[in-house]
Amino acid sequence: MRPSLRMTGLAALAAIAIASFSCSRGGTSEGRATTGTARRPVAAVQSGGDVTADSSSVTNVDWLTDANILSLLAAMNSQQIAASDVELQAWRSDTIRALAAATARVHAELQHSADSLAAQLHIEPVAPALASQFTARMQLQLDSLNGYHPGGVDRAYIAQQVSAGQLMLGYLQGLAGSAQQPELQALLSTAAETVGGELTRARSLQMIYTRADSMALADSARADSARAARSRKPRR
Repeated sequence: MRPSLRMTGLAALAAIAIASFSCSRGGTSEGRATTGTARRPVAAVQSGGDVTADSSSVTNVDWLTDANILSLLAAMNSQQIAASDVELQAWRSDTIRALAAATARVHAELQHSADSLAAQLHIEPVAPALASQFTARMQLQLDSLNGYHPGGVDRAYIAQQVSAGQLMLGYLQGLAGSAQQPELQALLSTAAETVGGELTRARSLQMIYTRADSMALADSARADSARAARSRKPRR
């Protein structure tokens, strides 16, 4: 396959993945997040494919208060927005830029819902000791993203989104079981569904680009083999 045709197909597939992100997330509005109806903690989230939590999932921690949980949620949203900002400052692919913009917008909306809920419940977020452990892990991911040359940020961002999505999903699932207020349980369930969808789409894009890299390497190997064969062929 010619490189131009392959890249056109790659862009089309990636664009479809981004379009499905925008169409399927269904909003994260304040009204949806604060219905006052308790939901069961999410055991697994599926969105267009199997999504499992990171092995570091937070199990139910009785000593975490709702104030602690709101603080952790704010830290997660902040890190995802910061990672998207890195991509938006150094993007090369329109497709990945669109993904970063959508991700930043979604997490800003989630944080707005969290802030509104905190005000409604008269809760002031308070960071628990667990916050330093979590933010340290996400900061490592963000630091590694900042260390890439601009030309490599697009794919590094996709890899970061897969890693951060797994980590965040695991925490959200655990925190949902620790929340006391039904409204906060509902918000965390909505956030887990949203992050599960983001993770599925990031994995899909990662597979698309990995496949394109493999095809490019195969094409290069065939071209090298053809050149070698021509050089061995005796001249007349």
